[in-house]
Parts: sequence; C-alpha cells; structure tokens
Amino acid sequence: MFFFCFCGYRKSQFSFLQAPAEDVKSLYLQYAKLEEDYGLAGRAMNVYERAVKTVPNNEKMGVYEIYIARAAEFLGVPKTRIIYEVSMQRFFLIMLPK
Repeated sequence: MFFFCFCGYRKSQFSFLQAPAEDVKSLYLQYAKLEEDYGLAGRAMNVYERAVKTVPNNEKMGVYEIYIARAAEFLGVPKTRIIYEVSMQRFFLIMLPK
C-alpha cells in the first residue's frame, strides 16, 4: 500500500514539468499543498520559490501573495520580509524597459 501511495506522490511531483503555461500555477499550488499536508513545510516553501520563478509574469503576484501568507504561517513574519524584498527586486527587473 505504501509503495502505491509513494508512486502517486512521485508522479504528482513531476507532472507540472510537462504542463502548459496556463496550468503551471495551479499545479505548483497543488504540489505545495501536498507538501504541506504530507511532507515538510520547508519543502513546501521550496515549491513556492520554484513556482514564483516558473509561472508566467502575469501570475507571479498571485503566487507571491500565497507564498508570503504561507511563509508567515509556517516560518513567522520575519521570513516574509525577505520574500517580499526578493519579490520587489524581481518585479523591478521585469518592469525595466528593454
């Protein structure tokens, strides 16, 4: 029984790699929720970090909002400041004229 559950878990970890761009956000958020429920909070935070790097630019703000809220819950408010500062730097680079 454990083997089948573990195999399903492993499949869900990598299903977002082949997803179309419009589905990447929801898959990353589902994967992070899976890590929160059955894994470790630190791994869930890593998933959120990868999500904000991978999702399309028009969806980054929503992922950052969720990431900051979950970081406040799991890691405390001081960690959210670091995430917020990184997000502002990334948005500044996105908004620069080319």
